[in-house]
Amino acid sequence: MIPIEDLLRFVREDAPWGGDVTSEAVVPPDVACRAVIRAKDTGTVAGIEEARALFEHFGIEVRQRIPDGRSVAPGAVLLELEGRARPILLLERTALNIIGRMSGIATRTREAVEAVRAVSPDIRVAATRKTAPGTPDAR
Repeated sequence: MIPIEDLLRFVREDAPWGGDVTSEAVVPPDVACRAVIRAKDTGTVAGIEEARALFEHFGIEVRQRIPDGRSVAPGAVLLELEGRARPILLLERTALNIIGRMSGIATRTREAVEAVRAVSPDIRVAATRKTAPGTPDAR
């Protein structure tokens, strides 16, 4: 799990002035909304815990429908969100970027492991890199 301080840093990189400019201009502060995050393609989901932590930190109610590590089909609902529209709009791009990047890595890793196991079930796949740029060192 990426620490919340790092997740908040990602949000500040995306919105350094403290909010989503368009949302601040057109969405009243008390407007509530519901939203869903769906899988765009077939793959292995990752980053759901990080997205959940980020939304919950900003007071958004989150219902997680699929856990990290699960295979999904296009259109599968990953998260359901309910709360104030402005924070949801502020966080959605960062959350989608995290889920997209981590799910891409998880999907390719699972494909590599399955390809190796097809040759020999006794071979183990190991990685030397534990972090991605912008994330903390492995602890």
